[in-house]
Amino acid sequence: EVGGKVEEKGEDAAVWKVETLQPHDENSDMAGKVEIIQTHYHKNYATWSRADIQSNLQSAEATVVDARSAGRFTGDAPEPRPGWPSGHIPQSVNIPFKTLLSGGKYLPAEVLKKKLSVMISPSGPLVFSCGSGLTACIVLLATALVSPDRDLYLYDGSWVEWADPQGEGCPIATG
Repeated sequence: EVGGKVEEKGEDAAVWKVETLQPHDENSDMAGKVEIIQTHYHKNYATWSRADIQSNLQSAEATVVDARSAGRFTGDAPEPRPGWPSGHIPQSVNIPFKTLLSGGKYLPAEVLKKKLSVMISPSGPLVFSCGSGLTACIVLLATALVSPDRDLYLYDGSWVEWADPQGEGCPIATG
């Protein structure tokens, strides 16, 4: 929310709160309602690095959730960056961000919960990735809305870091 109130809880705060004011919609009983979104937020560890993701390939501590399209995830569709491989981080799951939206808005919470529960494990940390670290936040927030007690992280390097042809040669899975 632009110009919204910020509440500082200190460095040890375990909860991230976002207040959103629903715009007036004469066809909705939500008109003017203020919603509070709460989720665990680890200020010092809100993002994972490439090294964290590489370590997770061995430990399987977290589930990596890729928000890109199914075709880019499986390797069947080309990447928008010429010369870059398509595919995904091994062991990750695909939840294309567009499948959680309708008309630019989130689907109802019960639908989000059902869609997300089909693809992600019921417990453990979740790390969200996409092409460049932006659309992963859409899936991360949807998950926070329906599973506020989960530990959620962002791999902000995402595919541009992982699959960089000039990079470290990270493993890429297809299919």
